[in-house]
Amino acid sequence: MPKNQSSVNKTKTVSHVIKNNAVKHPSKHFLEDARSERFISYSQLEKVAISWRYYVSDKITPERRAVILDIDDPITFGAVYISLVVAGVKVVPVNPERPKGELERAIDLLDEQLVFIVSDRTCGGITPNDLSFVKVELGKAMAPKSKSRPSKGKDYSGSLIMFTSGSSGRPKGVELRESQLLYVASRIVEHNRMTADDIGYNPLPLFHTNAEVVGVMSTLVSGSTLVLDKKFHKTDFWKLLGEKKVTWFNSVPAILAILARSDEIKIPPSLRFIRSASAPLPNIVRDAFSDIELVVSYGMTESSSQITATPLGAARRPGSAGKPIGVQLEIRDDNLRKIPPGKIGVIWIKGPGVITQYLFGYAPGNFDENDWLNTGDVGMVDSDGYVYLLSRADDVINRGGEKFFPYEIEDVLLKNNNVLEAVVVSKADPIFGQVPIAYVIPTSNLSEDETDDLQKQLNKSCKDNLAHFKNPSEIFVVKDLPRAATGKIRRAKVRMITANESAMDWA
Repeated sequence: MPKNQSSVNKTKTVSHVIKNNAVKHPSKHFLEDARSERFISYSQLEKVAISWRYYVSDKITPERRAVILDIDDPITFGAVYISLVVAGVKVVPVNPERPKGELERAIDLLDEQLVFIVSDRTCGGITPNDLSFVKVELGKAMAPKSKSRPSKGKDYSGSLIMFTSGSSGRPKGVELRESQLLYVASRIVEHNRMTADDIGYNPLPLFHTNAEVVGVMSTLVSGSTLVLDKKFHKTDFWKLLGEKKVTWFNSVPAILAILARSDEIKIPPSLRFIRSASAPLPNIVRDAFSDIELVVSYGMTESSSQITATPLGAARRPGSAGKPIGVQLEIRDDNLRKIPPGKIGVIWIKGPGVITQYLFGYAPGNFDENDWLNTGDVGMVDSDGYVYLLSRADDVINRGGEKFFPYEIEDVLLKNNNVLEAVVVSKADPIFGQVPIAYVIPTSNLSEDETDDLQKQLNKSCKDNLAHFKNPSEIFVVKDLPRAATGKIRRAKVRMITANESAMDWA
């Protein structure tokens, strides 16, 4: 079991937050559905949370508390996720559109900790009053039969368990305790200046930490409202935000890139900022949103979703992911020594919202003796404390002994107005060891001649602005790239396709 990672919020629990909100504004909407009139109020949430705690009270023990959350409907997911945390359960969300075998792997990893699986697969049209009766399925580990009437509940601390697969190998289990979720959500609320009057919009997948903490949990902490969309739709997007009177929008670069190349960006009067997470935001996309405040952030599952964010009201710094929020951050060299501002190294973090070990004892080398976590990201900090992400440590390209980062090439490619996104990966080479291969997504569909012309432009730009060994061996113009559910480009997948020499067929 993970050691106690945080003493923050000992007296403040999710249950207390729900009760306070139900007293202050019982009829206020906690969650709204973007595509219908469905919603759940704070008073309804309190009733649902009590019902779930009552249900699980005689089914969980200190050793057996894991519950898989296999829910497709956003409103149902949000309410049941919060309720299970209140009930002292270890909540394990899975992707409703998961590939075959993912659920079985989750069950095997949890082993005897698993109590049951919560699903909405056969419960279409669920209303707030029905949320206490979402289908419960027994998993591989059968729940012990109850020998008594349900008690009012045991005082277990709830948590969120996520599995991060990284680029390869066995998934790493991350357990985020209730206190950590509340701590990070509170820092997000403070940083974004959220109040009960705010209305957020979230089209990001709820089985990811970003939506669970930045979206749902921070909304709960602020006592505000969150509009949940199952998926992002660019058609009538700005109209939807205006009709819902949305004040902030939880997004990722892939969504903003799509909106940036649409005919017109119509910012509704109610919108005060857009939050971008998950990956660096290209400057061409930042420029498209010059009329609205952008909060560019950087985070990971191991940090309960957030590490840095750009301050509201501050002057924009192209390429920066902002300053550390509620976390200590250091840039270290290969000998684990802290290096000064302006120097490039690996990002290490520590804080109340950051784990100090993985589940099952996996990857102990990612932590030092003082519980600092190696993020695996390469970056730098400037003299004002702003963080700049450059690459993953395993993305570094070594061409004939010359080492460099993909971002150096990507930055040149993105300066072309016809390029929306760019990714550079390494490919094995018999002479140089590795060579860079570039993939670019154009801002619009191109003819064959236009594609050839763009490739010539990009090759020239690289030759004019980069050392010769950094020039891509090949540049492919593609319609899209492999993406994770959040929309982030899967570099590991791009590398794999490139290594298998199937890039031309794929492109």
